[in-house]
Amino acid sequence: MILGAFTIPGVRNANAAENPGASVPEIKYSVRFEGVKGDLHDLIASVSRLKTFENKPPPSYAGLERRAQGDVGQVKEVLRSEGYYDGTVSYSIDRDEKPARITFNIQTGPAYTLASYTIQYVNDDKQQRLAPEGASTPKIPLGDRARAPMIVNDENSIILSLTRHGYPYAKAVDRKVVVDHRTRTVSVTVEINPGPLGRFGEVKVTGLKKLKTKFVLRRVPWKPNAIFDADLLDQFRRKLAAVGLFQSVSVEKAEEPTADGHVPITVHATESKHHSVGGSVGYSTSEHFGGNVFWENRDLLGGGELLRITGEASEIRQGVTGNFQIPDFLKFDQQLKVTASALHENTDAYESTGASTLVAIDRALATNLRASAGVSGEISQIKDDTGSRLFQLLGTPLTIRYDSRDDILNPTKGFRAALAVTPYLSFGNGHDGFVVSEFNGSVYFPFSHDKFVLALRTRLGSIVGSSTARIPASKRLYAGGGGSIRGYGYQKVGPLDANGNPLGGRSVVELGAEFRVRISKVIGIVPFVDGGNVFDSSYPDFSRQLRWAAGLGLRYHTSAGPLRLDLAFPLNRRPGIDNVVQFYISIGQAF
Repeated sequence: MILGAFTIPGVRNANAAENPGASVPEIKYSVRFEGVKGDLHDLIASVSRLKTFENKPPPSYAGLERRAQGDVGQVKEVLRSEGYYDGTVSYSIDRDEKPARITFNIQTGPAYTLASYTIQYVNDDKQQRLAPEGASTPKIPLGDRARAPMIVNDENSIILSLTRHGYPYAKAVDRKVVVDHRTRTVSVTVEINPGPLGRFGEVKVTGLKKLKTKFVLRRVPWKPNAIFDADLLDQFRRKLAAVGLFQSVSVEKAEEPTADGHVPITVHATESKHHSVGGSVGYSTSEHFGGNVFWENRDLLGGGELLRITGEASEIRQGVTGNFQIPDFLKFDQQLKVTASALHENTDAYESTGASTLVAIDRALATNLRASAGVSGEISQIKDDTGSRLFQLLGTPLTIRYDSRDDILNPTKGFRAALAVTPYLSFGNGHDGFVVSEFNGSVYFPFSHDKFVLALRTRLGSIVGSSTARIPASKRLYAGGGGSIRGYGYQKVGPLDANGNPLGGRSVVELGAEFRVRISKVIGIVPFVDGGNVFDSSYPDFSRQLRWAAGLGLRYHTSAGPLRLDLAFPLNRRPGIDNVVQFYISIGQAF
């Protein structure tokens, strides 16, 4: 029986005296590790100096021997860290091969198992709470292979558990590992000093220039004098990073508690520039060229207020929109949103000129779950196949949405769901009131470390309370185009008039599926299928045929999001109405 300590292997620095970067002369070589495979083979290769400096050959065979001898110790260290304490390592160098071939013969021997794992708490003043439930229970089951990474991870998990339950200064002070070669078992004893029980203390904020300190303090997720919890500290840090007002932000606890057991917290923040100017452009065969530009100030009055002015222009749409948002309106994580816009649209379905405004309250209900309610008003002159009419609408939009996607422009996991219900009251010309309801959802399934992502989406919509003809053409439901059913013209899926122009409808169904394949760090391909239809009735009539399309997309991934090029082909094409192919260029995934 022996007593000792193990370490997790790492890559050593190159021997400077060996000068592996010398180019004349040099002994080129290749290296193989026999007797191991899978993860163990990859781990050994990752710590091998021979592998690390394979493209920097040594100037002599003596230098090559030194590298190989160094690797013997590295490999044995790996074997011990993986629970193989009786492993043997030898090597041979075949100088007749060009390049020279170095072969390691590795015999792991039997795996040693974990016999016991004991936690001992030291310097406990007996006045503190007991360690949290499970803090003395190893995650690695007794009897399993005694792998050093798993044992160290268990130790770290215990420390983390303590910091989540009131011990911010918990740390491991010693680890004893007993290896019994007779029984081929390993026993581990870890000594942990939990440190004093702590409570959250004063929060100080440094580095602010224009932003008000109370904006930061409102985001503190714990109550005064609460028991310390490291998870709340991380949550605070994430909340501050998510507001988009800081170039850098850190949240740190004091190196030691105060005399009364409180833990002071300091926020170090560097504000980013609050003004931004940007824009985007896109093109599709159905909607042609289009783009937008914007200017915004993300801290207008020192409390994180957002003012954004956006102008857009395309062959079918031109307009300007202003957005103003006040965060923490009346209570934390509740926003007041005010939007005003003027817009002209000229599509195959209608031509509209009008203005609208919206005032809404948006608030968080739970993690990733938000809801909003507001009042909207709009006036528009709309010309369609029935003539030109003036519409004056008062709406009360209600929305609830859940979003757990990991990235807005290029999601690889999570899902998004949104339900919007807007009752409209129409004034003048005897127009009826109506209610528009729409559900949008998407879900993402990653495979093989996000190299493959299956993305699915759906859209369901319904309008009740009035006939199609009495509903403003701009409020009817449409499908087709780059953000809808690719392969068909903009708004061209659904009822058409005698000239082939879309009429819109009172219900819609859309389905979509993409299989996103990452070929390299920047290149990806995306085969996809889209389908759906628009119906004149308030509810989908599934006796009618759905329109389907299939296609292939190319993605060029950048730090600003993927550049998207999609080619889509309608599968049940209508002669004289649908083109053989449609293509789309934009930034971001299709959904």
